[in-house]
Parts: sequence; structure tokens; C-alpha cells
Amino acid sequence: MNKTFEISTYDGVPCLWESGGGTINTGSAIVISDIFGNPKTPICVRTHGQHALIPIEIYDYIFDASHVHGVFDIMIYTVISINGDTLIAAPIAHFSKGRWDHGYCNPHLEKPLDAVTDKIKDVYRAT
Repeated sequence: MNKTFEISTYDGVPCLWESGGGTINTGSAIVISDIFGNPKTPICVRTHGQHALIPIEIYDYIFDASHVHGVFDIMIYTVISINGDTLIAAPIAHFSKGRWDHGYCNPHLEKPLDAVTDKIKDVYRAT
């Protein structure tokens, strides 16, 4: 099922905030990559809560992850539509209960996948 994200704009450029961090037992994060799985350059960087304002385009990837007591839930979406202050993304892969349920994580997405799992375990980035 497609997911809707509310986006921000910066000088008319649609953007989405990367965010997240963890505690001892839980964590959540959003990480964004380009179509090739490369990190995108932020427009604005903060130290708490919403960490980086990232310009977003059609076909970019959004990694939406969380964990509770080390049990990970990761959804990978691709951006299919940007309309005003709304972004619509289609799921391409889902990791839950130790396995990929929906789709498969392509090898070119391993770096952003590692980044999002590191971020949700990092207590120093806690929101």
C-alpha cells in the first residue's frame, strides 16, 4: 500500500526531513537516498529530532525503519508522486521478523540500509 508523507519546501524545492535515533530498547529513523542508493546532500542540518532537510525527487528511496528490543521493521519506498506538500511513495521491500516479506532489497541499496539500521541503534541521535 502506498504511503503519504508530508513534505517541506526550501526555495520551492520539495524536501523531506531525515530523522531518528534510538534508545537502549527502541529506535526509529527515516533515511533518504537517490535512485542509485547514494546519500543526498542536505539543504539544512540540525542536531536533534529532524536531522537533515533533503531535497527529494521522483524515484528517490525512503527508508522508514524502527526496532523494539532489536527486532527490526524496515520499509523501503520509492517516490512516485510529489504534489504540493504531499509525497506519495510505493513500497518496494519490507523487512520484518528477520526476513524480507515484500520484495527484495537490491544490492545497490545496502549502504542506505546500513545507514538507517545504524541510526535507529544510535542513542546519541535519539529524538
